[in-house]
Amino acid sequence: MARETRSLRFMAVMFRFLVSVIQTLLLAVVVLWFLGRFGTPGFSRSERTTVVVAGLALALLFAPVALLVWVFGKDGRATRG
Repeated sequence: MARETRSLRFMAVMFRFLVSVIQTLLLAVVVLWFLGRFGTPGFSRSERTTVVVAGLALALLFAPVALLVWVFGKDGRATRG
């Protein structure tokens, strides 16, 4: 029984991680579409591309950290003694 509970808990965490990654990628697509559609006055195309790539890199870098904060903050295991 305990093994099944651990397995279900692991699957729930992996599902949350997958959802977090999908949300990050969808946000990146929306940002790319917005910048491509409306542009940014004063920036060249290569400067906009650099900003978008840097933003995507930061989003993917901080997605796991945000996931851990969300999982452990919601579960309460990390905050309880």
